[in-house]
Amino acid sequence: MSLLALHDAADWRRALEAIDHDWYHTWDCHALASAQGEGQPVLLVSSQPDNTLVMPLLLRDLDGGQKDATSVYGYAGPVAQRVASDEAVAAFFSDVEHWCRQQEVIAVFSRLHPLFNPRQVRPPAGITQHAGTTIAIDLTQTEEAQVRGIRNNHRRGIRKLERNGARCVNDSAYLDAFVGIYEETMARLDASRYYFFSREYYASLLSATDFETRVYTVLDADGQAMCSGLFVVTPTVVQYHLGGTAGQFFKHAPAKLMMEQVRRDGAREGRRYFHLGGGLGGREDSLFAFKRGFSDLELDFSLLKWVIDDSAYEERVARCRRESGDAPFNEDFFPAYRQTAHG
Repeated sequence: MSLLALHDAADWRRALEAIDHDWYHTWDCHALASAQGEGQPVLLVSSQPDNTLVMPLLLRDLDGGQKDATSVYGYAGPVAQRVASDEAVAAFFSDVEHWCRQQEVIAVFSRLHPLFNPRQVRPPAGITQHAGTTIAIDLTQTEEAQVRGIRNNHRRGIRKLERNGARCVNDSAYLDAFVGIYEETMARLDASRYYFFSREYYASLLSATDFETRVYTVLDADGQAMCSGLFVVTPTVVQYHLGGTAGQFFKHAPAKLMMEQVRRDGAREGRRYFHLGGGLGGREDSLFAFKRGFSDLELDFSLLKWVIDDSAYEERVARCRRESGDAPFNEDFFPAYRQTAHG
């Protein structure tokens, strides 16, 4: 087996140097997730004769010495130095399976990256599930082509905002304004506690060295913050991370101007993609429709749901069912035994 399991920051960063990736693949992203109690970071690396494939994971302990693995929240999945052949991918996943069995990892879950999977690395059939569609802007297109991809009502909204004196700034000094607007938005949406973050989380994002975190804020003519968002930038990808709109400005849809400014900056800087993401839970809802108004580039978003040890997995699922009693059991949740606090 030619697979390496890296747990060290320096080794992790060296492995990614020659590989196009997003911030979800970096050490800093996984260290942040680990600090949130989401698991132990590991980067699985296969150096093949003409290619290198890597997959980042978070290892989680189960009782009885067993483990399972998951990805950071967002779009992770395997990436490669160059487009990987089916044979190379099969060899990589065979090595990963062997390593998992050695480590008593019984199941692996990962949210795959729409820009890299399946375009660069196509996981084997049978362990992936389509989960929705995301939207991206191809920043390598001409400015005219990018603007043509923006829906007419979005363009009109952007022009109206600018005529009324609104402007979008990229300035981390507005972090407090972002936090206030974001938390107000999450409360309005009745979001779970998972989507509320500590000040340490934001400080870690802004101080990371593996990527750049930007705070974009739309200000009205009086300097009031209308909306704000966090965007994470790597050499080729600009990723929309978190955002919200102040309630009193909701009817003005200031996020249109924010997204447009991010697009302009990304194109000017020579990034390849601005990935806006999809709707809530992968649904084609109003959020998806809003993002779709900026581009017609739709990407397949899939999940990796891979059972390594069938008997151990089924045993835990059976236990979970027993302990759940009459409570609803979500057959689509993976790993299924994680539906309770037990496991």
